Amino acid sequence: MRGVFPFPKNGRGWGVLLVLFGMTAVVSAKPRSGISPTKFSGNPVGARFIGMGEVGAALSGAPQSPVYNPASLGEMPGTSFAADFQVAQQSDLPEEVLLKASSLSGKKLSYLGFASQGRAVFYRPLTDYDNTVITDENDPANNYSQDSLRVSQFGISASQEAEKGYSVGLGISYIGARRGTAVAETGVPPELELASGNGFAVDVGFRDRKGDVAYGLSVLNAVGLIYWDKYKTDQLPLTVRAGLGFQPAPIFGFYSDYEKKFYTGDTKDTDYWHFGIEMAPVQWLVLRTGAMSENFNDKSKTDFSWGFSFGNPKKYLMDVSTKTRKVEGERVHQFDMSIVLPLPASRQ
Repeated sequence: MRGVFPFPKNGRGWGVLLVLFGMTAVVSAKPRSGISPTKFSGNPVGARFIGMGEVGAALSGAPQSPVYNPASLGEMPGTSFAADFQVAQQSDLPEEVLLKASSLSGKKLSYLGFASQGRAVFYRPLTDYDNTVITDENDPANNYSQDSLRVSQFGISASQEAEKGYSVGLGISYIGARRGTAVAETGVPPELELASGNGFAVDVGFRDRKGDVAYGLSVLNAVGLIYWDKYKTDQLPLTVRAGLGFQPAPIFGFYSDYEKKFYTGDTKDTDYWHFGIEMAPVQWLVLRTGAMSENFNDKSKTDFSWGFSFGNPKKYLMDVSTKTRKVEGERVHQFDMSIVLPLPASRQ
């Protein structure tokens, strides 16, 4: 009785099989990168969003909307450019501890984006750090281990309004990654490895508004992969957001989000609740406050934030936020700023 895959009857056939088995062995022999999946989430962006407890699924459109819900771009008031910066962090913790607690390790720029009604393009650094560990204090120049990683996201997002009034959104991003590791020890030749990765991410969103109530749902990194030349494929954390907003008057709005992050490997999935309030006592000033937490009964897992915007919406806006969080038992105060510049609309 013949099998489905008959054995080759000549040496050439066996040679082909050996080559295929060898290629399979090389692919399967690739190690894991060992990078924590939390490093692929990036820092929160948009001082407006951060100042309101990082809500965003139901919030109206802004240049940073692709990071929270691409469907919100349908409510962009016009065309604008935004640049986000993490200005500073203050704490009693040593500086090296603060740097390790951030995926950008003290780098200032966190987001660049152009957006208009229904579309946006953006750049976002997800990870940028260099870690060096001295293994022998008596000879630090020849005894150390070093790990550096840079991951960047370049994306386009768009939203479309349906006949029934709700909006759906889609975002597609290119992910570029570079990693370097080095190990040096006295009397042993140093080891250096450089790796590069390329990948993509797909985001989808939904948003609707009925009178004073807005609600939205987004799935970020619905597909998110980084293909390395020297490691196995890394998967970006899948993030699901569901949000509800209530704005009974133009000068006041309340928003809330439920967020779930799904990680690969041994990293535990996390749930977050976000709450934010926005008030506009005068046209040129908007005040905000908010909170987010895994468990509001545990203060060590609860972050508080507040912020404001000022300026002329037709000329410029400056959003400023302060966020306080716990790192290794100590409070860290983080200051973010967004500069939003309205751009003239193109004439048809």
